[in-house]
Amino acid sequence: MAKRKKPKPKKVNKKLSNRKNVDPEVKYYIELVYAVREKPQKEANIAFSKIVDGLVVKIKKIAGKFKIPGFSFDDIYQESLYALRYKAIK
Repeated sequence: MAKRKKPKPKKVNKKLSNRKNVDPEVKYYIELVYAVREKPQKEANIAFSKIVDGLVVKIKKIAGKFKIPGFSFDDIYQESLYALRYKAIK
């Protein structure tokens, strides 16, 4: 029986931020995401803080739409930040 090959991890297109038709704000966030993924812990934390500063209004708006019994708004907001840091930015 032949062994199955493990699927190769998907490559992220780093050249996306070099395209001319990409919005400058999007380029900025792309660079921050790469910093979170690839830089040492201290620099990654600074980059993540910048991402949160830019998205805090949107995150709070989305978190406010959820009504989960036993969880306050602050709990849901905190879980949103955790999911952004450790799940969405891999």
